[in-house]
Amino acid sequence: MSVLCFLTSTLTSLSWFHYVTLLAGLLLFLYRYLTRNFGVFEAKGLVSIKPLPIFGNTLDIYRGKVNFIQFYVDFYRKFEGHK
Repeated sequence: MSVLCFLTSTLTSLSWFHYVTLLAGLLLFLYRYLTRNFGVFEAKGLVSIKPLPIFGNTLDIYRGKVNFIQFYVDFYRKFEGHK
């Protein structure tokens, strides 16, 4: 019996509760994986902007609110006094 046949027969015999549990587990794993490095700078005593999952600090760039250069100029000015 091949692995694909085994997985297919196993997945078709699961109830809706198992599917919801698997989906919740997968979403939790993805969230933890994507946010595992958040807080690294704060742990080292550095000042930073709180990042968002997937986009990090660059969501405004993706939305087109600011361009790349303006984003980093604003970023620099926000933390100008910190070393």
